[in-house]
Amino acid sequence: MFCRRLSEVRAIPEEVFLRRFELEEKSFSSLYRFLAIPTIAFFNRNIVPVLDFLRAKMIGKTRKIAVRLGKALLRFDNYLYGRNQINLNGRKSEYWDEVSDFKKDSREERK
Repeated sequence: MFCRRLSEVRAIPEEVFLRRFELEEKSFSSLYRFLAIPTIAFFNRNIVPVLDFLRAKMIGKTRKIAVRLGKALLRFDNYLYGRNQINLNGRKSEYWDEVSDFKKDSREERK
């Protein structure tokens, strides 16, 4: 079968063959039109919105974690430098009272 078609192509004059070849649709363009374009359209229509939703969800969770971490670090910083006074059963710790008095005195001496 292949040999018969090949002999038919050889029998066609060269100008006619080239004219038909140029008029023929290229196989890659038909592949692009029938396979690539529908695949890209399906991807854009169905998968991209899901990816956008997941990206927004991930960004929201990351932001919440960052806010919680910032709060925890601020609390830890305040604890280390004595900015928060620790209450013991409704009364203040004597140690922190002494520290705050010392700080007030040192500020007054600087002025």
